[in-house]
Amino acid sequence: MGRELKPTPGAVEQLKPAPGDQGSPCCAPVDRRREPRYTTSDPVEIQLLEAGCGPRVGGKVLDVSHSGLRIELPTPIGKGLRIEIVLPDRTIIFGETRYCRLMSSSYHVGVAIEAVYYARSILAGHLQDTELNLYLLGKGLTAVEAIQLKRHLFSCGRCQGRLAKAQALQRSSLSEELGGRT
Repeated sequence: MGRELKPTPGAVEQLKPAPGDQGSPCCAPVDRRREPRYTTSDPVEIQLLEAGCGPRVGGKVLDVSHSGLRIELPTPIGKGLRIEIVLPDRTIIFGETRYCRLMSSSYHVGVAIEAVYYARSILAGHLQDTELNLYLLGKGLTAVEAIQLKRHLFSCGRCQGRLAKAQALQRSSLSEELGGRT
């Protein structure tokens, strides 16, 4: 890990204030995501595949969706590169970089997932209530668990229905709670 990935010229997007935005040093881009993200903070190692077997760089998965993830890295990497992402439990994700943005002292890299290979399956069968509850809370799952859960939900009508019922119950409880305070 002593060597660094070489940045591709023009590969890093710096976030600048929008016209008319006063006093804000950095503005977050408009969220154009098609899928909801699940926040994580799992350590990963990244390797560029285009440059042969280059150095591995340590990073952190910031969030995941069904088809992508956002990684924090100490060095920039170019857009449109194929990378291998290795998670601690030996899950390997292959993907393509979509953007690289400088964020104060690190770089956020968006990755479109091409394939995921698991050392072992974490989810066996349908989702457990605990997994659904952690997903609804938005915390408590690792990046790999969140990816597997999202992929399972994508193809399982039964678990989609259970999730919809749990979300409705959660909204109803919140509504009752707020209604009782007025």
